[in-house]
Formats: sequence, structure tokens, C-alpha cells
Amino acid sequence: MSRANPRFRRNNPIPNPLPANAPVIRYTVKMTGPTGVYEVQRTWVDYTNTAITSGDESILYNGLWAGGLNLTSFLAATQAGDVKIDHIVADYPTLLTVPVTTHTVAVTGTVAGFTVDPPVGATLIWETNFKGQCGRGRMTLPVPENFVTSGAGVTDKINNAGLVAIGNFANPSIGVLTIGGHVWTPSVIGRTANPAGTLPHFLPKGIWHAVPIITYLTNDVLGTARRRKAGRGI
Repeated sequence: MSRANPRFRRNNPIPNPLPANAPVIRYTVKMTGPTGVYEVQRTWVDYTNTAITSGDESILYNGLWAGGLNLTSFLAATQAGDVKIDHIVADYPTLLTVPVTTHTVAVTGTVAGFTVDPPVGATLIWETNFKGQCGRGRMTLPVPENFVTSGAGVTDKINNAGLVAIGNFANPSIGVLTIGGHVWTPSVIGRTANPAGTLPHFLPKGIWHAVPIITYLTNDVLGTARRRKAGRGI
């Protein structure tokens, strides 16, 4: 319900469901910083529904993170030297029988100085053509002090160097990547809740749905990481 008017129930649309056993690979980047462990997630979907086979994830990983788009290096360029990218974990939300894959990275941030204490960070908003909350995704990145402009009468903001570095990380990853017999599209994914009264509350949630990401926005004002769901930010 709307907080402004509790009598008004918001009814956001729900995207088309993904087919059963849809090829979806979700990457969780695990980083260690001065105050603990930070996590961010990105997800790619093959809407052609080409079945995932052995080795497909490694091909995608190499095309995104280890080489190809080189997202790991771009991510390191958004982080201070007191942050280390430890692992990138791949899992398959729609294929629960497929084991997760852990890639060891061990790359340190390349920005001089220290990290602003969490939960403050830089907010990336992934946008789609889908209306409503299902069509938006958020990522909160730890932010180096050298990327922040502050002072008397100045709201803490991410400076131009920070915006450029974050853009260099985000921009290459919003395009479709055709590799290894798949057409991988960066997407915002989610699950519908079970309709009231139709299933026991202890059963898993409803079916997966996804919408392609078409662009991104970087909020130049420092934000606070949302902790409603694990892995969505610091």
C-alpha cells in the first residue's frame, strides 16, 4: 500500500515469466574492505532459451570479468586500495540442481586513499523499458574518499573522477553479449510472491521473471545501501 495514502493499493505490473529451466547466470562479487565484506550482484539472461551446458558459465565469465569486457579491472578502478575483490560467485537462480562456481580474483582497488565508511556508497540504478518497481535494479558500490567532494555548504557528492570511473564499469556491461552459443542480456530479475491462500507459506516463492537492462544512472549524491535483500549492495 502507499505510505502517503494507506487506502490506495499500488498494483505494479509483473513482467512475463521466464520459461522453466531458463538460462540465467547471476554473479555475486565479494569484496573485503576495512569494515567487512561487501557484495554486489549482476545477472545475465539468454532470452533465446538456449540450454546451459557444461562450460557455458566459464565462457561467459571470461567474456565479462576475466577478459573480454574486463569488468573486474573497471570495478577495481572504482575502489580504494583498502578494498580487495576476493571472489566472483556464479549461481543459477532457475536451475537449483546446478552447483555454484567460485572464481578467485584477488584484485585490489586502484584508487588512492581510503573508503568512505558504509553504509554510505555510490548508487547505480539499472533501468529497463518496464514500468514499476520490477523494472528497476539498484547496486550500491563502496566509494573512495577521493571520489567525494564535500565542505561547508556542499552536499557530499561524487566528483567527476568518480562518475567517470563508475561509468567505465557500468557502460560496457549493459550491452548484449553473444558468446559460446548464447545471447546473454544483462537483466533485472525477481520472483513473484505466492498468491495468498494458494500455497503453504513455507514453500518457495513463485516463478522467476526478468527484464533487460537498457541503460543506467549514477546518482551523484552519496546514498545509503539498502539491506532489504542480501547481496544488493554493501
